[in-house]
Amino acid sequence: MNKLLNCFYLLLDVFFPSICFICEQKIVRGHFFCHKCLGDFDNEFSGCDLCFRKNVSKGKHLCSKCREKTDVERVISPFVYRDQLKRIIHLFKYRGFYFLAPVLAGRMVLLLNHLGFSAENFDFVTFVPMSGMRLRKRGYNQSQLLAKEISSSFGLDCKDVLTVSRVKESQVSLDLKNRLENPIGCFSLKSDFSQGANILLIDDVFTTGTTVFECAKVLKNNRSGKIFIATLAITKNEDHKKLFS
Repeated sequence: MNKLLNCFYLLLDVFFPSICFICEQKIVRGHFFCHKCLGDFDNEFSGCDLCFRKNVSKGKHLCSKCREKTDVERVISPFVYRDQLKRIIHLFKYRGFYFLAPVLAGRMVLLLNHLGFSAENFDFVTFVPMSGMRLRKRGYNQSQLLAKEISSSFGLDCKDVLTVSRVKESQVSLDLKNRLENPIGCFSLKSDFSQGANILLIDDVFTTGTTVFECAKVLKNNRSGKIFIATLAITKNEDHKKLFS
């Protein structure tokens, strides 16, 4: 039986080889990407989570200047938003490749574990919501898919506690000034949670931070405990430097 299976997989590799979705190089069956396209973590974790400077107080992960912008505990991202990862996220977010969620969320979980996080650090996991119109058009909320996979890995609940109370323009086409103003007042609480709950808030990409910070503000205003933000990637472009430098 094992010999037959081995022959079957050998023929499968010959006639239907498993290839990387991005570069089309041959890869191990069951994987979607080669190590070059989705490889080791390339973000920095030794300084401030936002500006990447080293001047952080002991036990803190945001410098004093960045803490003036938000009261979240951490902003954790395994990857920098560039090169092949931009293409991967585009497929996941806009091209219907929702089945990549376990692979991408798995990398986020690996980093959280590497940084010493466990289920004991969070009471539940939640995500940045999407408007009903966009959800119907896309068919899924990519941040929710990531959050469900991450919560399952930690054995926690994934709670749908936030909602879009005012539909905002897509951030993609806006300049920096409007991207900072666009999400303000867009989110509100959808369902209650226990006072003092420590929350892991999930989004796909951290750019200006305005969207996740607005969501965190709603949670804080409704008496949450500590809030940790985790995204698949973080930008390190000129706009990011202007905001966090």
